[in-house]
Formats: sequence, C-alpha cells, structure tokens
Amino acid sequence: MLRPQRRCSGESTLAHTSNLHLARATQSGAVVGFYSPLVGVIQDYDPCWPDRYEAERDRVLIALQQETVVETQHVGSTAVPGLAAKPTIDIAVGVQRLPPDPASLREMARIGYEYKGQAWPDDCFFRRGPDYPALFAVHVVRHGSDRWSNLVAIREYLRTHPDEAARYESLKRRLAEQYEGHEVESYAKHKAPFVEEMIVRASHWWRDPLRGDH
Repeated sequence: MLRPQRRCSGESTLAHTSNLHLARATQSGAVVGFYSPLVGVIQDYDPCWPDRYEAERDRVLIALQQETVVETQHVGSTAVPGLAAKPTIDIAVGVQRLPPDPASLREMARIGYEYKGQAWPDDCFFRRGPDYPALFAVHVVRHGSDRWSNLVAIREYLRTHPDEAARYESLKRRLAEQYEGHEVESYAKHKAPFVEEMIVRASHWWRDPLRGDH
C-alpha cells in the first residue's frame, strides 16, 4: 500500500481535476442533480495532504474565533499515510458547544465554505470546493462526544492496522471502478457496511486500555 512520494498537488490543480471529471460526466449524460461520477476520484496517497490540512486548519480557526475550540485533528482517509483516498481533506474541530455561533457561519462562508447543517449527531458539517470531491470538509464536533471519539479512533485504527487499511483501500478502488459514471450515493451505499463494521472494531479497540496493534 505504501508508495513512493510524488510532487504535491496544488489546490488549483485539484479543483481543475474535479471540474474536468464533472465536465466529462455532463457530456456523457452521467450527472444527475449535484452529483458527479467517481472517475479518477480515488487517488494514491499524496504526501502533501498533511501540509494542506495544516494550512487550511489555520484559516478555519480564524473563522471560528467565536467558538471555544478544544483541539483540532486531521481525520479521514487523507490522514492515514499510504492510504489511497478521494482528495478531500477532513478537518475535525472539537468544540465545547453546538450549534456554531451565527458569526462563525458568516466567517466560514466568507472563506468559501458552504454550511450543510448537522450531518451526524454532534457534528456540524461545512464543505469547500467542487460538488464532488470537495477540497475540504470541516466537521465542527462536540468534543468528547461519540462522534469525536469515532473520528479519531478510526484514523488511529487504520494507521496501526495496515491489513485493515489495505482491505479498505481495495474496497474503495473496486467500488470506484464498479460505479464509475454513477451517482455518488451508489458508491457510498455499497461502502457503508464495511465502514460501519470497521467503526465498531475501531471503537472497541480505541476504548481498550490495553490496546496495541491487535
């Protein structure tokens, strides 16, 4: 699963790639509503993803000055070294209370984020970039909640269980190829059972005081 490092992709290049996929899908009649196909979305691990997280995190924290932020974390597949992923950087911002202050919503909109509401319990979701894949996804999460623990747990589980990470990557690549040209929901629906089972395993492992790489 680990691959040689390659040159980092700039944000403009990522946006151009997403728009190119969308244009091709429109020409083929594959786009329905706001969804674009999965052509080329799963990419080899890019070693610049952590740098992109850090740079965008700083912008987001300025926009969220009205919130009582406890900590931030790079989560999702782009936070797992060596793991192929769609090139969306997931940023988890742990806060003491929800929902976000109206001033925070205005500031996030000012820096280009669309507020999608509470997509999961204790998780208010923002996105920036093309329809799919987004460039960045920001999860403003109640710190200490099950949602916060699960986001961190699954990242750490994949980082320390390379066999699980390899299985996950294999599934993502197979589904992306199988559902190329279909709505994003088709890919997500068929990935969901594996992810839900992995979240359970990761959560149990994370809560085990004697956890290791087992």
